[in-house]
Amino acid sequence: MKRMMSKSGQFYLVTAVVLAGIIIGISAISNYSKKEKSPGLDELKEEIGIESEKTLDYGTGNNLNSTQMYRLMQNFTNYYVNHESRAEKDLYFIFGNGNNLTVSGYQEEDKTVSVSSGSSQATITQAKGNFTGGIDPSGNTIILSIDGDAYGFNLSAAENFYFVIAQNTGGGEYVVTG
Repeated sequence: MKRMMSKSGQFYLVTAVVLAGIIIGISAISNYSKKEKSPGLDELKEEIGIESEKTLDYGTGNNLNSTQMYRLMQNFTNYYVNHESRAEKDLYFIFGNGNNLTVSGYQEEDKTVSVSSGSSQATITQAKGNFTGGIDPSGNTIILSIDGDAYGFNLSAAENFYFVIAQNTGGGEYVVTG
C-alpha cells in the first residue's frame, strides 16, 4: 500500500524551499563585506619611496652640506604637500641625520603632532595646514605621534627619510608609512 503525497503538499514544500533559498541569498548578499583598497595611497607610497631614494642619492652623491641637504629635502616634501594636500590627504615627512631631524607636512584638521627620540621630545603643531618643526634626536629611534597614534622609525647616522600619509574615505582612515 503506497501512500501518495497530495499535490498541494508538494506545492507548499517546493514553495518553502524556494523561499528559504531566496531569504538565504538575500541575507548572504547583505552581509557580504568587500574590503576597500586605499584610495591611491599604495601607489603614492611607492612613488614617494622611489623619488625620495633618488633625491637622497643626488644629495649625498653631490656631497651637499647639511644646509643644502635640508633645502633639497624641504623642496622635495613641499612638492608633495602642494600637490597631494588638494586630494585631502594628511602628509607627514621626517628627514635629516642623526644630529638633527625635521618634521614637515600638511594636515587637513587640527591634530597634535609630536616627535620623540630618546629623552628628546617636541610638539610640532596642533593646527591644520602646513607645518615644519625639528628635533635633535638622542636615540636610535624616532616616534612620530599624531593625535595619540604612534609611528616608530629606526634612525641611522646617515641621511634618513620617512613618511606617514593618511586619508579619510568613506568613513575609514587609510594610512601608509615608509
